[in-house]
Amino acid sequence: MLKDLFLKLIYSTKVRLFFLATCFVGLVIARQMTGMFGISLGYLYVALISLSGFWFGIKGGLLAATVACSLFLIEVHVFKDWVGRDIIMAGMTLRFAVYFLSGVLLGYLSKIEEDKNRKLRQLNKSMNRFIGIVSHDLRSPVVTIQTTASLLLEQLNEKITKEELRFLRIISRSNDFILRLINDFLDISKIESGELELNVTRNDYVGFVEDTVEFNRMIAKRKNITISVIADANQIPRIDFDKERMQQVFNNLVGNAIKYSSPDTTVTVKISQEGDFVATKVIDQGPGIPEPELPKVFKEFYKTTIQHADEEQSTGLGLAIVKRVIEKHNGTVCVESEVGKGSAFCFTLPVQFDHKSAVNISKSIKFS
Repeated sequence: MLKDLFLKLIYSTKVRLFFLATCFVGLVIARQMTGMFGISLGYLYVALISLSGFWFGIKGGLLAATVACSLFLIEVHVFKDWVGRDIIMAGMTLRFAVYFLSGVLLGYLSKIEEDKNRKLRQLNKSMNRFIGIVSHDLRSPVVTIQTTASLLLEQLNEKITKEELRFLRIISRSNDFILRLINDFLDISKIESGELELNVTRNDYVGFVEDTVEFNRMIAKRKNITISVIADANQIPRIDFDKERMQQVFNNLVGNAIKYSSPDTTVTVKISQEGDFVATKVIDQGPGIPEPELPKVFKEFYKTTIQHADEEQSTGLGLAIVKRVIEKHNGTVCVESEVGKGSAFCFTLPVQFDHKSAVNISKSIKFS
């Protein structure tokens, strides 16, 4: 997207150096053009030196101040007939002092900010590692409880009272929720700590979607919901993706569509090629999402105000994981929704995966 491209550019060292060099030379030219009117643009030097300190620390600020002083000395030496020369030179000592002071001050402030950010990154990494360890250790006993509860439900179904059976089902559902939460925590901690590795291979995408949707059709039958896949397998090329992670994406999106859709409706999965990308839409006929909530749906632990009839609880992490996995594939995600008419969750995947890119900075994809 353009936003990603812009962010990558402004954080690029080469782009920043080119910008500063261009501005310094441009100011020399501008001052000569306006100097005949007695106008000094020296204060803009201060702004550029401060920016250098902010971007490159104290060393960068001092270097920029030195460059500014050198340019000034060259400028007043070369342009001896400049009308504003004597006025500018009269305050040369104070000017140079301000240059170096601004460079050091902004460089120091930048260092403080960078130290804070580094500590926050370290703290975040430690927290993710802790969450991962705790979640992993909790998973084994929870799986044991889940297995035991399932066996009891299967073997004691007709041997216990309805009240006891109800309690046992509550235990089973609650345990299922805890297990999903633990698995989601493990995924989020891996993603946030940068430890999520993709096993990318080239696959038949349409065939993969059909196989994944087939599993969800069994769940949809409980509500008499039809799942329809619209795609021309002959026009959709084989693409690069991690099958396990993309199965997780589809189970989240299609599972949500089933959860929020009313009985006797249709969930549609639409696949099309858009240039170098394959676009996918998961469309439901549910209650829709209010417009103010749309920008928040991919955030961790966010739950919409829309209620669903299913007893299954939501961890609030599913869509956040979907977004991270798609972006890890260098793709993009979006959501379209209208209250009373349903929602469409969209994402793109590049036909050819670029292993060197962390995020997608391609042009925006228009979903058809």
